Amino acid sequence: MKYFITNLDKQFIHAPSVINWFKKINVDLFHKECEQEIPNDIVLKMESDPECEQTDIISHPVFAVSELVKGVLTLYEPNTQWKEMMLYNLGKKQMVINEALIRDKSIFQVQYAGKNHIIMRLDLVESLLRRDVVGIQLTEVEVVNHA
Repeated sequence: MKYFITNLDKQFIHAPSVINWFKKINVDLFHKECEQEIPNDIVLKMESDPECEQTDIISHPVFAVSELVKGVLTLYEPNTQWKEMMLYNLGKKQMVINEALIRDKSIFQVQYAGKNHIIMRLDLVESLLRRDVVGIQLTEVEVVNHA
């Protein structure tokens, strides 16, 4: 099975950007074990220019999705705990994931090079693309299978 790093397409130079997020979000809490400590909704200021392009995914400095994307993600991972925003940062090194450790998840988060990455399985990515999701950039991840 193929997997992809999910990120905002760099062609969307006028996408909204979150400002002053570091004052409201404790990055260390954005893990499954600590999710109950994160408020269910976080209000963050967004900075945008007059040519702002609304995208279905925002990837910096936090990973956030529209209701459309949330609906598709819920089809694949119905037990997902939702918060208003999630952190997402993309590293510059090539990532390799071990398929044997994924346990048939269609979306998951990994930490690599000190940063969090959202990874989506091919069938989920295809479902999003069929629904014309705006603003998504995909980078294929190398997959190995070491049991």
